[in-house]
Amino acid sequence: MPKKFQYYFLKAVSYGVACSLCFIGLLFWEVTAFSETHTFAEKLQKQWHQYQAAQEFALKRVNDPTLPPEKQFVTREEWENITLLKGEWAFSDDDLNRLRLSQKVRVQLAKEKAEKSSIFNIANLRRHPQEKRTAEVTGFCAAFPKGGMLHIHPWGTLHRPILQKLFVKSNPALNVAEILEEIKNPENGELLYPQEIAWLKRLPPKPNFLTLSPGDQARFVDMNFLPPGAHPFERFDTVFAFLSTALSPTSVGSTENLIEAYRDYADQLKKEKVLYVEFTTGVSAKYLEEYKKIAEFYERDFGIVARFNASFARTLSREDQRKEISEFLETVNSPLVVGIDLLANEKNTPALEKGQAIYIPVLTYVRAGKRQLHRTMHAGELGDSRNPRDAMILGAERLGHGVKLEDDPISLEYAAIHQLPVEINLTSNVKLEAVKNLSTHPFLRYLRLGLKVSLSTDDEGIFKTTINQECEKAILNTDITYAEMKKMSYNAIDTAFVSDTEKKHLFEQLDRQFEIFEKKLNRDELKRVPRPLNP
Repeated sequence: MPKKFQYYFLKAVSYGVACSLCFIGLLFWEVTAFSETHTFAEKLQKQWHQYQAAQEFALKRVNDPTLPPEKQFVTREEWENITLLKGEWAFSDDDLNRLRLSQKVRVQLAKEKAEKSSIFNIANLRRHPQEKRTAEVTGFCAAFPKGGMLHIHPWGTLHRPILQKLFVKSNPALNVAEILEEIKNPENGELLYPQEIAWLKRLPPKPNFLTLSPGDQARFVDMNFLPPGAHPFERFDTVFAFLSTALSPTSVGSTENLIEAYRDYADQLKKEKVLYVEFTTGVSAKYLEEYKKIAEFYERDFGIVARFNASFARTLSREDQRKEISEFLETVNSPLVVGIDLLANEKNTPALEKGQAIYIPVLTYVRAGKRQLHRTMHAGELGDSRNPRDAMILGAERLGHGVKLEDDPISLEYAAIHQLPVEINLTSNVKLEAVKNLSTHPFLRYLRLGLKVSLSTDDEGIFKTTINQECEKAILNTDITYAEMKKMSYNAIDTAFVSDTEKKHLFEQLDRQFEIFEKKLNRDELKRVPRPLNP
């Protein structure tokens, strides 16, 4: 038998054996499940019921006017007593192993389905020598329609050219002494490395940018981006202290720089084939006119729909969170502000303890029919592995990052059943050590389990990336298919916090973009069945 046919024969046999073992395993699961007091399916239904019970308990507790404010919250012990199944209902190790096996099989089947439904075989792009491979993927992603981006922080979008321009233009006073003072206090959660501190100490306490030497000007601009490699979240957080000198209305005296930064970013998004963007940022009634102006020129000048999610810090005290959400609900009522988000370092700020003071009032507000206000949450980037689960129970409709969802197969199953949207930021997750490398990132597993995954860039200026580069990294570091890349673009529109009418219009635009893209990409090389790497 020729060597090439031997390879295909052995591959077919091994694949058949693997499928048979999976089938036997699943059959064993079904048979043994009925020998237990409760089947696994019954346990899952019980678990989903308990999740709902936990949400109702939180709604009742947080809204109970007979309790003093310090008692109007759910403790971790109370929460776990409700959410965790006990006794004969508890999930056994065998249950969890069977579930993991089921999820693994479903992932494999979804992959095969995606391969068959892909009109182009982008695996061929990965088979070129490195230099050609990189060039081919770069060209592919530059033209590939992105749909939308749902996880964007506007202050973190600035790339070096526009930031340099704003520093020179406004010549702001630099808050050097203030930054040095802030990092001394560990409660601020900020960090600079020793060589960076030594450099800052050599500068005057509050110099204007243009009074610095060219070398110090360049280095101050550098501080607005993360250095190469991975870094703790605290080092990332400190970048915003430097960005504020060029962007904060308090620092530069107006919102002019911020508006210019938004406009520069819109120009980039248009070139990258983005139709919709959701910005997560601090929102107050004071700046609603600015948001309106931004949304208007995004659509008028660039053909991009822009909306805003109001951000709330998980690092604030519960009392301060309550004040902020109360003021927000009373004073901010704009169709441009479509949702809320909880952000900041997750390491010691669990979703339950730090989310209920924000999400329960909003959920109550929405249930009362006062206004449709959507909810996303930074959950599962770092910190407690229960954060994604707790965010979902507290009413989050989407998750930002969600990496730690893979640590809990039960919560992952719940997310899969409900086709939970997840905003994925590949470069951010590597740079902030949420994952070790891109090949271990769980986003593709989520997508194949049915979660509505979409790609974003988080703080792309700080991380020195773009949505085109996120596309490249997905293709070069995983076995993702063309159908799955396309699915993520549609997911970004499908899970956007906009009306069905707006979605319909965006879908029509995306359809047209893909029609043009696929006609231009109609090349034999991408339509060929790939040859085996090691026949």
